[in-house]
Amino acid sequence: MGVRKFARPARDGEEERLLRKLSASRTVPRWLGQRAQIITLSWAGASTDDIAEQVGLSPRTVRAWLRRFDTDGIDGLSDLPKSGRPPQLTQADRSRLVRLAADGGAQAWTLSRLTTAARSLGIEVSRSQLRRILIDAGVAWTEVPRNRCRTGSE
Repeated sequence: MGVRKFARPARDGEEERLLRKLSASRTVPRWLGQRAQIITLSWAGASTDDIAEQVGLSPRTVRAWLRRFDTDGIDGLSDLPKSGRPPQLTQADRSRLVRLAADGGAQAWTLSRLTTAARSLGIEVSRSQLRRILIDAGVAWTEVPRNRCRTGSE
C-alpha cells in the first residue's frame, strides 16, 4: 500500500459546494472535473490508491494534485502556464466547435466539412487542430477514407 494523503478540509461551504459541482459537471473541461473528483473522493475517505484507480491516474499524480489543492486551493487545480506560443483559439471558440460537431443533426460530419463550417463561422482552425479539440472533448465524427474514388457526380 502506498503513502496515504488526504486533501485538507474545505475552507468554507462555498469551496466545498463548488468542488462537488465541478466533480459532477459534464460541461467543464475533463481535466478540471477529474481533479475536483480527486479532492471530493479524498474528502470521502478514499485512499490515494483507490482514487487513482477510479480516475485513471497514478497514485503519485493523485498525491501531487492533493498537495496542489492543499497549498493553492481551487486555483491550484488549474494547469500552470505553458511555455511556447499562446493558444490562438479562445475557450469560447473551442466550445463553439464542440457544439457544432455535437449538434450536427442527421448530417454526417467529416473533419473537412467541420473545418469549412467553422471557417464560415469566423473560426480559423486547421483540420488537425479541430481533430485534437474533438478528441479531447470526446466528440465523435465520421471520417471518410482517403482512398475513396471520386466521381464527377460529387
